[in-house]
Amino acid sequence: MQQIDKEGHVGVALSKQFVKVASKALKINVVELGPWVLPYSEQLRYVISFVKRIWGMQKEVLYTPNFKKAFEHFCLHAGGWAII
Repeated sequence: MQQIDKEGHVGVALSKQFVKVASKALKINVVELGPWVLPYSEQLRYVISFVKRIWGMQKEVLYTPNFKKAFEHFCLHAGGWAII
């Protein structure tokens, strides 16, 4: 939230929930982008893991795709207006 402090400077106030909300938003966006950016090998590993779990052949957690094969790094925007 944008606020003016005691000295009259405009600044940004972040609540304690910011990290939770930001991580949830990042997770949703990565899940949506996965099919578009992941190599087919990573997608296939995930699908095989999913099918094995449905058929009861696998009790472990689902395979987590390696997004490093699609992205070199993430750049998170800290807030405010962004001009692209």
